[in-house]
Amino acid sequence: MKKSLLFLGMTILAGTLLLCCGNAGEFVLTDGNKAAVIYLPATEPECVRLAVEDLVNDVEKISGVRLPVQSVPPDPGEMAVRIVTLDKSGEVNDAQSLAGKWEAYRILTKGNNLIISGSDERGTMFGIYHFIAQFLGVDPLYFWSDLPHPSQKKLSWKKIDVVQDTPDFRYRGWFINDEDLLTEWFDNDGTRQIDYPFYGQVVHPEIMERVVEALVRLRMNLIIPASFIDIRNAPEAKLVQIAARRGVFLSMHHVEPMGVSAFTFFNYWKAKTGEKPLFSYYSSRSKL
Repeated sequence: MKKSLLFLGMTILAGTLLLCCGNAGEFVLTDGNKAAVIYLPATEPECVRLAVEDLVNDVEKISGVRLPVQSVPPDPGEMAVRIVTLDKSGEVNDAQSLAGKWEAYRILTKGNNLIISGSDERGTMFGIYHFIAQFLGVDPLYFWSDLPHPSQKKLSWKKIDVVQDTPDFRYRGWFINDEDLLTEWFDNDGTRQIDYPFYGQVVHPEIMERVVEALVRLRMNLIIPASFIDIRNAPEAKLVQIAARRGVFLSMHHVEPMGVSAFTFFNYWKAKTGEKPLFSYYSSRSKL
């Protein structure tokens, strides 16, 4: 009789554990009601925080559950997504072999944890977006393609172990060009002082946010956000700031061989002295 009661008790306990934690060895991000916590250390930079924000929003669109985010380590045994940038936290874990590499990352399930580790801030950011695309099924271009997020109440995986080494191409990115096509179907954010028949309006910040979001979701790291940018004009400077927040590199337009737009050059000297010197290193060396 005692053995029967002991067996019954063990069976009930095992059933309770399965209800709480899912199947053995299964990491449950959410089951439609409960949700794993995201551990985001305070040391993580803004680009990683924005990626985590995208992860939270995507999971909510898919499952209806919003994942909580906290800056203190989760309790032992608690289902958690751990975000780790090696050169920020110094935390030693299964991704320590990534240390010192460029934009490398690892995505790993281990016990009750999903660990997304990066060798640097972009590595961590790209690890998050890799997880979103491959394991949540979210199209990186969902905004531009009008593809809806999939619908699924339970998000769980038996085992994940993805390692991405340093990319073959160090810099990967976009030059928007012809960005006037982005100002005619959505409100623009102001005018530009430019003696040119095109690019007279500034792309709205909301649209540039979507452009740069798509860029990093595709794991690219460089952008020229507009042609002939004059950062003395606040709306144009805002485009640069939006890209910089995402941790990407900013490059220059192909007619800015010395990093100076001819239009910006003319605007600067017109405002300063009223003159219009030649845009020439040969004849206007000191002014250029």
